[in-house]
Amino acid sequence: MNNRPHSPGAASAASHSTDFPMASTDLPLHSPLPNALSPLPNVQAILTNPNLNPLFPENDRGWGDRAPAQPFGTEWLAHAGSELPPTEWPTLSAKPRSPADAHAIAAALGCPDLFLIGGGGVPFLTDLTREAARLGRRVLVLTPRSDLTDLLLESLIPGSPYTIGRALADGETLEQLPPVAAARTDAALRQAMAAAAQQECQSAIAQATTQRHSLQELRLLLEQLTQASASHNPDLPDADTLTRNRDLIPEQVRAESVEPGESDFARTIQQARTELTQELQRLDTAIQDTSASLDEQSKELARLREEVASPHTGSGLMGRLKGLFHKPDPDTIARQEQAVQEIENTVQTLTDQLARLTAERVTLETQQQTAIELFVVAEITRRQEDIDATLLAMRTAAAKHQANIAAVTRLLTSLDFTPTYSDDPAEQTALRACVDARHEALTRELAQHQSRLQAISPDCMTIAPPSIVIGSVRSLSDPFLDADTEDSATPPFDLLIVTDAERWSDTEFAEASRLARRWIMVGDPAGSAQRGNRPLRPGLFARLWQRLYRRTWSREGQRRVARLAEVTFHDTVHTEPLADRPEIELRFTESTTGDLTLAAVLFPASISIAEAKTFLAQELDEIRLTTLGPLHWEEDAEQIRVLWPTVSEVPGSTKSAPLAHGVMEQIIETDADVLTASIAFDRAAGWNRDSASEWVEQHTRLARSARTALADRPQSVPSYSS
Repeated sequence: MNNRPHSPGAASAASHSTDFPMASTDLPLHSPLPNALSPLPNVQAILTNPNLNPLFPENDRGWGDRAPAQPFGTEWLAHAGSELPPTEWPTLSAKPRSPADAHAIAAALGCPDLFLIGGGGVPFLTDLTREAARLGRRVLVLTPRSDLTDLLLESLIPGSPYTIGRALADGETLEQLPPVAAARTDAALRQAMAAAAQQECQSAIAQATTQRHSLQELRLLLEQLTQASASHNPDLPDADTLTRNRDLIPEQVRAESVEPGESDFARTIQQARTELTQELQRLDTAIQDTSASLDEQSKELARLREEVASPHTGSGLMGRLKGLFHKPDPDTIARQEQAVQEIENTVQTLTDQLARLTAERVTLETQQQTAIELFVVAEITRRQEDIDATLLAMRTAAAKHQANIAAVTRLLTSLDFTPTYSDDPAEQTALRACVDARHEALTRELAQHQSRLQAISPDCMTIAPPSIVIGSVRSLSDPFLDADTEDSATPPFDLLIVTDAERWSDTEFAEASRLARRWIMVGDPAGSAQRGNRPLRPGLFARLWQRLYRRTWSREGQRRVARLAEVTFHDTVHTEPLADRPEIELRFTESTTGDLTLAAVLFPASISIAEAKTFLAQELDEIRLTTLGPLHWEEDAEQIRVLWPTVSEVPGSTKSAPLAHGVMEQIIETDADVLTASIAFDRAAGWNRDSASEWVEQHTRLARSARTALADRPQSVPSYSS
């Protein structure tokens, strides 16, 4: 059966189908899009080359002091329908996500240039940004709305191991931001860094001050130890000698108390004894004189008493004889008795005086002996106390010396000194020199810290570039983004993610694209950009989506449509049924040069998707595989199978379609698309791993070079574009 189409006539031309969106009428594209592979220029060069012709003559205004940037050049759109470099699928982190989201994130992050994502919400954008940062890429996320900027920021922060910065838009102040967002701005981070640097500097100053005080204390202790060593006299008795001398003091003092000596104590004792002897001699003389007088008066009293007792007038025999014959007269007797009385009184007085002098002598001698004994005991005590005081002073000095050595050792250890303390004078001198040198070094260091503390300010802080920066389309003057990419061979960011991409103008995206090597645009493919209340011409995102969206299968009413080529507004579209199978229609495009291209095949509802794919493969040699995510190989004795695990998670009906001899495709058909779940190669048909790999590489290259994906839009989470 020959189903190759004939050249269509003018009458067979059909109207344009809504499933084949035409490019905007103001796109100056002048050549049809080839089906064959063709190399593309570097996208970064396209975006940043100022010599490319602008898409529109008029440019949107630039941002800040920047000159208006050239819009996205025509060269990219002119080649957008050709096969692009394939995606290198990264391995995503283990996290529950829908197959559509997993495919969109993996495809976008594996894309080497520009990728478009339709749909998605804040959780999707958060997941996309975190995965990009996890892969080691520095990410810039720009939105047209400040509320979305802060919402994304607050969604990214919890549990994030990456540094996140918030870029300020022109005219936006910290006071306008939520506290969480304000704390992530350049100014806040610089202030926090300055505060941390000040705290660190103050801590260093406190530490240096403490160490310097310790060194000063160490110097004082070393000086005291040096003085103690210098004042030590080896000729002085030691503690043991002093203790023995103390025990000999009583014997020495008592010997000095009885023998003449040259000490003050001996002289004092001798002086006391001399004075006692003199006083005793005086008393002895008085006692002798009193005793002599008493003897004399006592004799006289005895005589008088005898005269009074004997009645005679005289003495001797004659006197006694005379007294026998003559009686004394009363006057004489009275005088005699008075004389006796007087003598008796004198005798009594002398007796009392003698007793008093004798008692005084005894008392004086006793008191003097007691005083001498007390003086001896006091001298013994004084001398022992002197030795005790000397011993105490020696022990105190020794304890202080040991305490000073312990303090010096402790300070040396705390200050990490290698030298240790020694009693050797030379080593002490070396240690003091080392301490002095360290003290001078700390003094200089302290001055440096104090000078640095005075110089610290937020403006002089250098912030490590955040891994993720969130901002708006008006944030390009923020320090996080304000980089001179014109003169730099390396953009500051690895990846630029723009949200609400349908709102971005060509100029805005071209300006922002200079900041990154790769770009992901997330937006609503059906949306249109507006400025105020005035709708604009279809925006860059819509035009790129029209060029890059490569959904092979769709429906027109009850018919299933397989799109095989792009359609431009320059092309004339013709529809013609197959000669031998009129239920199948072919749609051609005719360029201005008259070249015909098979753009689509329309199948009736009676033909299943498996039959349609088999027809395309076997009759038209068109094998279109729609894969999601990375592949996985399995082999057994009969077959070699390649599977796409991401597709196997998609709910839908499963069918099989033979594509070539020994090649069977397993299909999952959903309401939105037709996906390739796996392909089996029969070994009996001659297939091996190498030939199967080559076949898969050839027929999935177009799918792997896709630059668009649709993400889920959860109903529970408002879309960023809603």
